[in-house]
Amino acid sequence: MATPCIIHCYYLPTYENPRGFSIRFVFANLVAETRNEIIHKHVGNNMKKQILLILFGLTLTLLNAQKNIIDSTLITKTTFIETINHSTIDGKLIKLKGYNYNSIYNQKYSNDTLTLMFARKGLGSQIFKLNITDTIVPEIILWSDYPAFNGKYFKSLEFEHLEIIANKKNYKSGDTIMIKLKCISKQHKGHIGHPKFEYKGTIKHILKN
Repeated sequence: MATPCIIHCYYLPTYENPRGFSIRFVFANLVAETRNEIIHKHVGNNMKKQILLILFGLTLTLLNAQKNIIDSTLITKTTFIETINHSTIDGKLIKLKGYNYNSIYNQKYSNDTLTLMFARKGLGSQIFKLNITDTIVPEIILWSDYPAFNGKYFKSLEFEHLEIIANKKNYKSGDTIMIKLKCISKQHKGHIGHPKFEYKGTIKHILKN
């Protein structure tokens, strides 16, 4: 006669449904997906906020740094542009007044661009140019009689601040150009004192053929 054997079993419910998958498994996946979605949204929102702040800051910087305005009521009586050198020496900001321009050195046309040039003769100095098309684009150029700028004779400086008001958008021969301006370059670290060069004043000039 066989000896009866008793088997002790422990039942752990798995909440099986008729279709054969575990509700516990489904619930765990839902929790994980929800958590990942929350993290993703949080990170995404933070990145969007940072990008918007950066764009907002850049927009304000550009608006403050560059102004090119057309004012048909603008009247200037003469051409007078003063130059100022802003240098830092021994931790102190020093303003040195430079050459004053009361006339245009040269005027030339190239394709659709009118260029007004302010310069003075010498072995080394600065050239200030206004390139006029639909807008007015200034340029400060340092030049030397020897290749002082990394093997080159000329160096064009970037601007930190531009403020230009003109009486017209387009000019033709015989027109009178009237402009009020203030242009400040970024620091030029190739000179002692890391100077910034400022040009400000007014222009009144009749375009010749």
